[in-house]
Amino acid sequence: MSEAENFFINKDEFKTENNETDNPGDIKDADIRTNERAVKAADYFNSGYNCTQSVVLSFSDLIDIPQEELLKLASPFGGGMGRLREVCGTVSGMFIVLGCLYGYNEAGDFERKKRLYADVQELAKRFEAVNGSIVCRELLGLQKKRDDPVPEKRTGEYYKKRPCARLAGIAAAILDGFLKEKGITAETNGERKAEDEKAANGEKKISASAPELKPIAHVETDFEDKFGIPRQSGLSKLSVGKIVFEEGYRVREAVRGLEGFSYLWVLWQFSENIRDEWSPTVRPPKLGGNSRMGVFATRSPFRPNPIGLSSVKLLKVEFDEGLGPVLYVQGGDFLDGTPVYDIKPYLPYTDSHPDASAGFTEGTPTAALEVYIPETEAEKLPKEKLEVLKEVLAFDPRPAYHDDAERVYGFWFSGAEVKFRVEGNELTVVSIQKEE
Repeated sequence: MSEAENFFINKDEFKTENNETDNPGDIKDADIRTNERAVKAADYFNSGYNCTQSVVLSFSDLIDIPQEELLKLASPFGGGMGRLREVCGTVSGMFIVLGCLYGYNEAGDFERKKRLYADVQELAKRFEAVNGSIVCRELLGLQKKRDDPVPEKRTGEYYKKRPCARLAGIAAAILDGFLKEKGITAETNGERKAEDEKAANGEKKISASAPELKPIAHVETDFEDKFGIPRQSGLSKLSVGKIVFEEGYRVREAVRGLEGFSYLWVLWQFSENIRDEWSPTVRPPKLGGNSRMGVFATRSPFRPNPIGLSSVKLLKVEFDEGLGPVLYVQGGDFLDGTPVYDIKPYLPYTDSHPDASAGFTEGTPTAALEVYIPETEAEKLPKEKLEVLKEVLAFDPRPAYHDDAERVYGFWFSGAEVKFRVEGNELTVVSIQKEE
């Protein structure tokens, strides 16, 4: 048994009894003793590397950066960031490895940034579940917030009193398990390197999927649920939303000339309808939900690629000091927070086709319901929001095959839960409850 493995024998050193908890990220004592990377990390620490370097070094075979550069990169994070005793250096080591493997390098890559931050928080959660904290001074039981910048000499007494080798092993074991869940191992990384080398030598690199689309913006609207959103863009003449650009795309020059157009095309993501599988046929609400049509003959959100296309009226372009250009649009069919992939101007001379046939959707949709909102409920919303709500309800947000006068429907709109029922041709709002 190596010297490092001795750090993992005593179960009493762990914060959770026998390391058995309900958190799937937790690891057992035996997992660490038998994990090659965990033992390596502890050995690296015992040989003199700092806590962050020890974790990073144990994954150096996966990272396309020379080992001496990795050591420099990780060196300031030891001792909870230069002995400031903040985030544990072994935790920072996990994050550095994560960034080297699949971090983002483009300012506007919102989706990759979001996924990376979610993974960072998951790793921190798993480490904290085992050790009780991710903060260096708490893990070491120190009273003072910051330590002297001069590192202690590595003596036998030092190694006896410090749990850092064990923590390095725990961090390495947690990260190793996490990466395996994602399919990242030395073998799969070797396959990726071979592909990259072929590409560098001029050989064609075959990609299994198309390049990832990156949202350039998101839409802010009053529609907080899928239920209640207008079924098509342009149906609502009153609803107004804002298209707010993501960081990296908040450039005034990017919208130069856009104010000269009255309508826009917006390409966006059905963010609430992402699935691994797709069906070649769907049941359009227009047909009562009983007849099937080909997915490509419909505007169903359940598509092979969850992409939506909407034509909206551009009301104005405003420039915000922090957000950059903000587009105010009318007539959208967007859920609040909808990611936007692209924006193009609507060109009436080529985009308008008045003689077009409408297939099974033939017939202009009309407001079918009379909407009644009691005064006691109506006063809970500003007048302009109330008018939008009436318009939306008049188009009957229920599925076409629902016809139950006793059933109460509900959805969130402009920070309030709206409940209603329908009998015949009359829709009555039962309650409007503002979010507390």
